[in-house]
Amino acid sequence: MWTLSAALLLAAQTAQPSPADVALVRTALREVIPLGASTGIELHVDPLGRQIVLKDQRPEHILAASRDYPSAVCPDVTASRDAVTLRCETSKIEARLLPRAQGMMLEIKQTLGPPQWPDSSAIGRIVYDPAEVSIGGPCPGDTDAAQGECAYGAGDVEKAVEHWKRALATEHREYAAVRLGDVAAEQHEWNQAGQMYTYAGRKGPWGRLALVRLCELRGSCFEKGRYAPGYDTLDPAALVPVLHDEMLLRGARIFAFNEDLKGAIDHILAEGNTTPEGHVCHRAPALCQRLTLAAFRRGDDDAKARALALYITLPARYDTPVSVPTAREAANMAAMLGAPGYGAALLSGVSDKVSAAELPDHLHRAAELYVEAKDFERARMVLKFAQTLPLKKEQRLAFGSIEGALQPAPQKAEPVPPEVQKAREILARLRQGRVKEPAP
Repeated sequence: MWTLSAALLLAAQTAQPSPADVALVRTALREVIPLGASTGIELHVDPLGRQIVLKDQRPEHILAASRDYPSAVCPDVTASRDAVTLRCETSKIEARLLPRAQGMMLEIKQTLGPPQWPDSSAIGRIVYDPAEVSIGGPCPGDTDAAQGECAYGAGDVEKAVEHWKRALATEHREYAAVRLGDVAAEQHEWNQAGQMYTYAGRKGPWGRLALVRLCELRGSCFEKGRYAPGYDTLDPAALVPVLHDEMLLRGARIFAFNEDLKGAIDHILAEGNTTPEGHVCHRAPALCQRLTLAAFRRGDDDAKARALALYITLPARYDTPVSVPTAREAANMAAMLGAPGYGAALLSGVSDKVSAAELPDHLHRAAELYVEAKDFERARMVLKFAQTLPLKKEQRLAFGSIEGALQPAPQKAEPVPPEVQKAREILARLRQGRVKEPAP
């Protein structure tokens, strides 16, 4: 593993101030829960969903351990056939499994800022076009800064770091410091990351991005300092498109982890469709959908309505790990707002992603909303497909009620005028030969 010692030495030799060797505190609380000898545990962390899921074929020992060593951060524990779920008091959670001689241990951290470990809420790696961010020519690059970015985008981190170390002695030193901090953060070297972000300064686009990264680590984003006249920490103004989008996404994520879900949604809605490349969420579709899902589930009615406004604009909204639960929440919200047909269409759009066990109930809800919208033809199409599935008795009954709602109502006979009734009677007698036709 590479280290930043050479980079820091080089920085100290320049006219720029050297980053201070200070410990960066980013954790408010740390807990460890012994899980025993099992090695087949799968860990799934969902910070925005405020839960940690431990999957195992025999979850009884995990459940027992969580009761013997109760968590203050995630105190609510439930178990299913193959998993234990810990529900947390905060979204600022990180968790990992630690192998120990006595067995696996679950480490839970409550962070001061947004979680930094890779999880479902992460933005992910954003690679810059060197020409767009003015650090050199297009790949393969004609400066150490540009060549480092090209190597980083290609996955060669060691080569990128070598270029960035040299770039610290060039006009692109602020950019190089930010990128060296990013790689240190990816390796959980938090002190080194903080040192390099500090070295990047507070001016210009890279200073602004470095400051946001620092406040994410420290949880200090909402301190009322300003780093340049007219700009606040999360303002994406005057940045090139890729940096504008990154700043916008980081800002939304910071709002969400400070429990302001409506603020997170509004932060994207305000400028999310203004970049030349299109919607800002194309850079982090999973994060944007996680934000809307959290707002649907934990926000007030206003936040849920704003989440629906964002959801219907999201790129790739049917192609993320939470596309099905988000579509269901969006459908319910659409129905509540008076658009059940649109809600049914959202459910139909993710039907191919629904598991076989959940598909009947999913289709029943879609058909139910189509009926509510009086779109009986589409409701019949859903019903016809559902009848090809292996259904349980209660599911067949549920679909039967939908089928009953599709039957045309019996028409009430309109009263027949007396003269028409008399004419019908005369015609009937004529047919029976009981009335003579008048003579010519």
